[in-house]
Amino acid sequence: MSFAEIQLRREKGLCFTCDDKYSPSHKCPNKKYLWFHLDEEEFSNEPVLDASVVTGNIEPQLHSEPYLSFNALKGSTRIGTMRFKGVINGLPVQILLDSGSSDNFLQPRIVVYLKLPVEPIHNFNVMVGNGSALVVEGLIKRLEVTIQNHAIQLPAYLLPRSGADLVLGASWLATLGAHISDYSNLSLKFMLDDKFVTLMGEQTKLPDQAQFHHLRIMFHTNSSAKMYSLHFQNSSNSQDHLEIALLLHTYHQVFDLPCGLPSPRSHNHVIPLVHGSNPIKVKPYSYPFSQKQQIEYLGHTISGSRIAKEDSKVQAILAWPLPTSLKQLRGFLGLTSYYRRFIKGYATLAGLLTKLLKKKKR
Repeated sequence: MSFAEIQLRREKGLCFTCDDKYSPSHKCPNKKYLWFHLDEEEFSNEPVLDASVVTGNIEPQLHSEPYLSFNALKGSTRIGTMRFKGVINGLPVQILLDSGSSDNFLQPRIVVYLKLPVEPIHNFNVMVGNGSALVVEGLIKRLEVTIQNHAIQLPAYLLPRSGADLVLGASWLATLGAHISDYSNLSLKFMLDDKFVTLMGEQTKLPDQAQFHHLRIMFHTNSSAKMYSLHFQNSSNSQDHLEIALLLHTYHQVFDLPCGLPSPRSHNHVIPLVHGSNPIKVKPYSYPFSQKQQIEYLGHTISGSRIAKEDSKVQAILAWPLPTSLKQLRGFLGLTSYYRRFIKGYATLAGLLTKLLKKKKR
């Protein structure tokens, strides 16, 4: 992007990556993730294979450093790959054309199922895209494969992996001679037995990357039972497992379930007090509930046996002297009338005393 284009987008408030308006919370839609696979070019004086070589006997060539790309290892489809459906001895198989792999690789389970003849190969490893090495289990010199009604013979190594059943690598593409590989339209054109052959790859839709709001919707709608976070990790050395197993066996009692109190120790972790000192004085209302025999709440005393009124709240009424004058009677009734709502039948109980206040009863 030139400086003039950058300045124009800045004036219009557009994002530098997409054509949407830019804001602090802007996220570009349709993000693209690119996979770069770089190989150093090796120049040699070997002659280029001609298309006529395909009709002859095909012998496998052992490369000094055979390799399998990460796409072929995991069975994913990316730029430089095509997928086909083929048949091997009547068995439908999935075929992956990967220009990033050096040779042809076949799943061993296909060989076991079809009982194909295999030649053993010793000390032959294949470097894969994640940096590790896989051991080849054997070689089939002439494997007959039918792809879209076209019979093809090729050598294939037996290599256990995930993904496609058969991987066609750069060694098979080299035997085709001049060919046209159109990865945008997923087509491969070449000459086979003096005939122009066109193989059309399958259109595969890649899953979209899940965003945070997708996971949040699945969580709130209970659409997912479990979620896992997967990470690739190389297997550790077997010697480490032996050392850990020996350590766990030596101290196996650490993992036993406790069946009682711990054994007495030489030193107890306590707070020593001064000899002869009294317990710390704490006011009763500061005691925790577990240490209280009864609890006071809004004029009531709550204990384990019953709920009763607090005697100190009604002590003034219980100790009231017997009224001997009209003034003392009014004071007593004025005090008790405050509790009339809490005493059942108060009007009946205080009715005789109320009549004494009338003029006729004086």
